[in-house]
Amino acid sequence: MTSPIVLSFVAASLLTPIVITLWSRTFPPALLGEMENKEELRKRNGWIDSVATIFMFAGMFLPFLLFGSHFNSIGIWAVGLMLGLSVSFHFIWVCFATLPFGGVVRFREFWRFYEIKWGIAMNGIRVVYIPISLIGLVSILKISS
Repeated sequence: MTSPIVLSFVAASLLTPIVITLWSRTFPPALLGEMENKEELRKRNGWIDSVATIFMFAGMFLPFLLFGSHFNSIGIWAVGLMLGLSVSFHFIWVCFATLPFGGVVRFREFWRFYEIKWGIAMNGIRVVYIPISLIGLVSILKISS
């Protein structure tokens, strides 16, 4: 019998490219501007994105570490916390890595890189990231009450 975890990973592996494709078609980013250079954006921001991905996974797995064998008894709120922390840790790292080194201009540059890399405009990113962050916040409140 196949483990539910294995089935979840297989489903996620198959669905993720489909979701990203649909997401990018719904919210395509603006074309590169005359003064924008894709390779330069990648050189300046690729490392930030790589570290942000590590933080995303750390946020996703932190509830497992916090709750251990009690994870299942917490239920759906633990899953909400996983999702919320993954997005929040990613975003917080980007803030720490950009804002002190050029302020809002540097912050926006990173997100422009992110748009181009994933092919999804900031409006599309916000439509997903903000609700997931709010789900995480609600989950923290529900778990702690």
